[in-house]
Amino acid sequence: MTKQELIAKRDALIEEKRELGYEVERLNTQQMVIKILVNSAYGYMGNKRAPIGDDDIASSVTLTGQAVIKQSNEIIKEYMRNKVVDISDHELEQSIIYNDTDSLVYDTTVTCNGESIKIGELYDKYAKEFNIQYSNHGHETIEVDDVYLTTFHTKKNVNKSSKARRLIRHKVSKRKFKIKVGDKEVIMTEDHGLMVKRGKNIIRISPKEVKKGDKVVIMT
Repeated sequence: MTKQELIAKRDALIEEKRELGYEVERLNTQQMVIKILVNSAYGYMGNKRAPIGDDDIASSVTLTGQAVIKQSNEIIKEYMRNKVVDISDHELEQSIIYNDTDSLVYDTTVTCNGESIKIGELYDKYAKEFNIQYSNHGHETIEVDDVYLTTFHTKKNVNKSSKARRLIRHKVSKRKFKIKVGDKEVIMTEDHGLMVKRGKNIIRISPKEVKKGDKVVIMT
């Protein structure tokens, strides 16, 4: 390849990278606009003083967000199946690193493998044994294969043990709320949800939407 051809190839790669940067910026701006619109709709519909506010619509916003996140997993897996020959199920799972936003503060107590432990202490315990991976968003990720956490099954109204695949630590600067029920408490941000029983229904609400008479669902 001649010098001129090398220069032309280099310039083409530089231009391609520049165009890719523009596209990434455009898509990021687009998703931010959608996020702001959706959050605004959620905030208005969840406002008790809004003339046409509606709790069901507010809940549908968060539930739709959960469904979109879960479906994105399947879209990524299908893409990988089409792009990678003979990809294993394990490799498919590893292709998805992080796509959720629900987090716990360091002092939140969870039930892990049948025992109570603070989530931060659980992370620190495994951080000593596993290599930590750093993403470009500042997340610290530890792969685990022997961690089972107790979660609440909303459809069956029972606790269940679910296998965790990763422990992820990251910083957050959002407003936090402390919810106390008897001798139990949890700290959460306003864009996360908790389960409460109103009448015969168990629903998911923001901590700032808790009202007198709500019965909070907790692990026992």
